[in-house]
Amino acid sequence: MFAFLRHDRLPPTAERSGSLRVVPDLVVEIRSPNDAEADMRAKLGLFLDVGIPLVWIVDPQSRQ
Repeated sequence: MFAFLRHDRLPPTAERSGSLRVVPDLVVEIRSPNDAEADMRAKLGLFLDVGIPLVWIVDPQSRQ
């Protein structure tokens, strides 16, 4: 998985400690040959439920 967060959405440096607790602007999930379609749909649902506005699911096998 890859996640992207726009720089303007980062909290000020003084407020950062450890891991960030913000919703990314984009998540890219790369499907492996062992991932079932139902599992990928479940992940997509979770990403959208937490408010991630853009999710890409990349399937290298089908080149989609």
